[in-house]
Amino acid sequence: MKQQSLWISAGEMSGDLHGAHLLTSLRQHAPDLRFVGMGGPAMRAAGLETFFRAEDLSVMGITEVLSQLPRILRMLSGIKEALIREKPLGIVVIDAPDFHFRVIKAARSLGIPVYYYISPKLWAWRQGRAKFIRDNVRRLLSILPFEQDFYHRFGMEIDYVGNPLVDMINYPALRAIPPEPGLIGLMPGSRKREVTALLREFAGAARIMRQRLPDLQFACLRAPGMEESLLRSLWPDDLPLQFVDP
Repeated sequence: MKQQSLWISAGEMSGDLHGAHLLTSLRQHAPDLRFVGMGGPAMRAAGLETFFRAEDLSVMGITEVLSQLPRILRMLSGIKEALIREKPLGIVVIDAPDFHFRVIKAARSLGIPVYYYISPKLWAWRQGRAKFIRDNVRRLLSILPFEQDFYHRFGMEIDYVGNPLVDMINYPALRAIPPEPGLIGLMPGSRKREVTALLREFAGAARIMRQRLPDLQFACLRAPGMEESLLRSLWPDDLPLQFVDP
């Protein structure tokens, strides 16, 4: 008999991080389940049987989305085919609504129940999409307490589960880190287009700051899957920069 499975889908690196912690918890509660789907390096390390890579979907902005549209459509078609083959008990999608709404449509057409972890921020924009979620998602899991009242207005079942970042941070270790005077941390993001746009601006700001404080140093947090060669190509050679892996 084929082992039953649960499909988990993360469409970006932040979702991959949250998905890894979710997967670790689920494996403790359901050790006999297979966990399959789409994720990045963190979810793969946590034991996800990865059919699709979250790194391949790391796009931002309408121009980049349009240029990658054929590849994204092929991925969506492949996901539906995999869902047909796998027949999971359910599917958990994590954030990334623009992509996951299409995954949800595929799952619902196959009669697979959908659960949304880290509910979309519809209270901030595009509230009209709430009807789609109400009609196609069995249950929402929110990391923001005020979202419960918002989604209840649309007649949805939603649970507030707390922000997973609270559990991820080692507060004693964080408090034990001594401050480094004159060191500025840079966090340009995890999407190539986002990083390409932001890191050049960061460099311009760094140059201005160094003119006033010549001894300043800069450290850049390199997101998983982001090549150091790309980051260095966006940063002036005459400005010192060190890279830190998460």
